[in-house]
Amino acid sequence: MSNATEDPRVRVAIEHYLLDLENTQPRNTRRSSLSKQAEWKQRGQASWPVIPKVWPAPVPQGQQLPGDLVDEGKLLLFHEGGRGVAFPKERKEDTIFVDGGGSEYESGSDIESYESTLRLQSNTVRGYVSAIQKLYDEQKSRGVNPAARPQGVALKALKRSILATTWARKRKEYTDRGVGTLTDVYAQEQIPDHTNVAWSERMEIACALKTQVDFLFGNHMLLRSGNRLSIELADCFPLDLPNEGLKVPGYTTKALVVVMNCGKTNQHGRMEYGSALRHRDPRPCLVGALAFWFFWRWQVERTEKFPVFQRSEDWYDTKVLRRSAKEPQGSTERRESRSPRSAMRPEWPRRRAPTLPEWMKDRQVVALRRSARRLHATPARTDRIVQIRRAGRWNNGDQMTGCYLTSLPFEFMRALADFDTEWSGSYFVPRDDVRPPDVLLVQVWPQLDNWKEAHSSPLSDFGVEQNMAAGAFLEVMEWLQEVLLQDAVFLRESYPDHPLFQDSVFACPEFAAFSRKVRSTCRESTRGRSFHRDTKGNAGGG
Repeated sequence: MSNATEDPRVRVAIEHYLLDLENTQPRNTRRSSLSKQAEWKQRGQASWPVIPKVWPAPVPQGQQLPGDLVDEGKLLLFHEGGRGVAFPKERKEDTIFVDGGGSEYESGSDIESYESTLRLQSNTVRGYVSAIQKLYDEQKSRGVNPAARPQGVALKALKRSILATTWARKRKEYTDRGVGTLTDVYAQEQIPDHTNVAWSERMEIACALKTQVDFLFGNHMLLRSGNRLSIELADCFPLDLPNEGLKVPGYTTKALVVVMNCGKTNQHGRMEYGSALRHRDPRPCLVGALAFWFFWRWQVERTEKFPVFQRSEDWYDTKVLRRSAKEPQGSTERRESRSPRSAMRPEWPRRRAPTLPEWMKDRQVVALRRSARRLHATPARTDRIVQIRRAGRWNNGDQMTGCYLTSLPFEFMRALADFDTEWSGSYFVPRDDVRPPDVLLVQVWPQLDNWKEAHSSPLSDFGVEQNMAAGAFLEVMEWLQEVLLQDAVFLRESYPDHPLFQDSVFACPEFAAFSRKVRSTCRESTRGRSFHRDTKGNAGGG
């Protein structure tokens, strides 16, 4: 078969970039597309004439192309009756069965006109059409397909037919109309149930604590599975927010920020941010969960050593959600190969599945609907849509957002931290107002002070590589020292027998005195909360 592109240099360039495009696709997307394209090619070779050796050649109007060359007519035949399509396991709520002998409906509804011999799933059709259209685009780039792109009226009618028939079937079967709506969500008040399962685990503690962080990343930052699994230590940094929270001397609100420049929805290195504040309640707090996870990894478990920050290559590849203690820098490809549905679920051991809360077992955990619902609990406003778009990184398609607009979605962050979205001064975490004494801080990651000193002075004896990311992550660790001790006051009361709390730092008398001071401060803050709410207008105006 000769190619229309005769210049070998052009042909080599086309093949190079088509291969590059294939290799840069997300793993699951590439695997799904290749399997569907292989099925199309097999069916094309069996059902249509072989592509002539001299090609392209004139094709009479209305005649289908030979072999596996894609055109709209062949694509429609490919789906007709579901023949030749290897469908996934069908579920009652997704699969449509339509009798080809006549209408199943007694009324003269227009829905009858959509019924045919189709035995398809709507998502399946979209997946096959998308994969085969990609194959067409490759054929077009190679100059071997003279047909127009298969996206005409007939193909659109196929998609509408399937959607309309599915809708009619669900009405006839009285399918639960609440499934997949805003009512099919978990409430913020249920997240502590997830925390309880994580902290009640005694056999696979590392898996439980890691899963807690994984779940809260998705809830607080609206991160896909691929984004969460690829986060590395060098992607995390703290950010001071001088305009957020109470304006009192010595108190500065901090946010945890994660940098992302790759993922399924960002394949071009665009800089994106995820951010979260400390939660009012230590149980559903992402920052606290991250502190406990790092404390378990590097101080209690003692299988994985504390990171070395001498050179970038020593720690840049270390994952926040590691594969295992022996592979802290291991690739996450094995875990990314899970299906999208299972990838959105926390990674509990199978034997522990029966102990999960009912809302975790019966409903797919999709962070967007759950987190966005919290912000929409108040009257709708256009800027709330903007907040959700910014939090989920769906507004990065223009130059202004990508290059200049770097502000964080503060209303969304306050909502997820259980504070008033309208009032920046409402944010105040009482336990954060009590700084742990140095005698406790030095017992949490004792190696941290040495690395901070090494990176703070270019003339240090450590010979470290001066690195902005290293300095930023060390600031995160310094902040997490305080967060760990402050949140431990409350979690230790609920889970006193947890192996993490058997560390010597929690047994010393200084921690007992610190705990009493934190609890006292929180009680006083609770009593004064009504006063602060009454003076909200005056404080906000100042």
